[in-house]
Amino acid sequence: MNLVAASILLAGLLHHTAGNSPEAEQRIRNVDRVAAPREAEIREIRDAKDWTNPFIIVCAEGYELILHGVARNARRLGVKELEATLSKLPVGGWPLGKVVAVQVNGHEIGRDVALRENRKALEEMLKRLGVRVDWWPSA
Repeated sequence: MNLVAASILLAGLLHHTAGNSPEAEQRIRNVDRVAAPREAEIREIRDAKDWTNPFIIVCAEGYELILHGVARNARRLGVKELEATLSKLPVGGWPLGKVVAVQVNGHEIGRDVALRENRKALEEMLKRLGVRVDWWPSA
């Protein structure tokens, strides 16, 4: 390969990697390395306290993220903030593989339009990340 062709190739690679956002780079390092869901273990779970992967509650005002072993707080995240948070979780934060449990907040029944829009946005984001959804019934 001559020097000009090599320079063009290198410049193209540098331009391509420079265009990736830090969020995309983080996702590649973490979420993309998570193993496939562990079906046998998942089928054995009967209680939310035994779910060790991220658990998401869809609310009219955003999403609540519950992480196993972390004190719960009711802070609502937007879909982009939720995506960034899931993307940054270490591989060890996904002991059941690339799957999240999701539940729609049953206490917000009168806010169906907002819940439906947030559910759709969540499904699209998780699909982009390649994360499977395990839907849980509302409380």
